[in-house]
Amino acid sequence: DRALSVFNEIATGTQNILEFANGNNVAKVLNISSGAVYGKQPDDIKYITEEYYGAPDTSNPLSAYGEGKRVAELLCSINYGNTGLEYVNARCFAFVGNYLPLDSHLAIGNFICNGLKGEDLKIKGDGSPLRSYMHSDDLVIWLLTLLLSGENRGSYNVGSEESYSIKEVANCVSQFFPGSNVIVEYEPEIGISASRYIPSIEKSKKQFGLDIEFNLTESIRKTIDYHKKQNN
Repeated sequence: DRALSVFNEIATGTQNILEFANGNNVAKVLNISSGAVYGKQPDDIKYITEEYYGAPDTSNPLSAYGEGKRVAELLCSINYGNTGLEYVNARCFAFVGNYLPLDSHLAIGNFICNGLKGEDLKIKGDGSPLRSYMHSDDLVIWLLTLLLSGENRGSYNVGSEESYSIKEVANCVSQFFPGSNVIVEYEPEIGISASRYIPSIEKSKKQFGLDIEFNLTESIRKTIDYHKKQNN
């Protein structure tokens, strides 16, 4: 079962890392968590802060990833109580960059893959969900900063506050592939609010002076250039 496998990989993998750290005099662990720990973002919350105490819907097997990440954070907390091993949670959202898989469930990767193949960019839904993307170069800087300077037992959102609909993301990618059109499978339902997955990153900005260097267009361009060079 895929959902059970995902959950077990996260929980068991985290426990293995903690046991290794405990036995090798590691001073601090950066736990790569996820914005999925907050569950569905309410329509009236524009940006999710670290103080929001939502949770995944446990009646839905698709929550296995988010619930697994919650368990991983809990395991770090329990381990700290038992051993004193410090930890920081980096709650990661959505990203784009050199090593982004182009053949998985990630929409922006699929769009870039379509464009590189000379295909139309296909949106399997209605294109209304709102997402934001941090480039992997920014991600590395943020993660290293959190590992070195993050407060013990602290949690920090990692991502971008610059939101775009999936259709807008596809249109942005299509600008780099003039022969490709954006195809939307369904029309948005009238009166239905678009789902959001957008973090607040004010905490890290204020505490560490971190910011986003690459906007969405620049991030997409850099990712496309990387894959074109890899294919040559």
